[in-house]
Amino acid sequence: MALVQPSTFGGQRFGLDVALIRRAVKLARSGACRDLRDIRKRLQLEGYPRTAVEASLAERSVTNDIERILHVANDS
Repeated sequence: MALVQPSTFGGQRFGLDVALIRRAVKLARSGACRDLRDIRKRLQLEGYPRTAVEASLAERSVTNDIERILHVANDS
């Protein structure tokens, strides 16, 4: 899994899993998941570690983007 280099944000170190985020976006676009909870469950079922899922989806800008995609996909 490709990780973005850990950096400091708000005093905490974090690394975002780019492949995981891409997969989350793909799931959102597919319409297979209704919400972020479904995406988290699906990613874990696909073998992504829970800690990586939570860390990568804890980034607010990431979740905002995914929620917008989900909204569009669910309205179609």
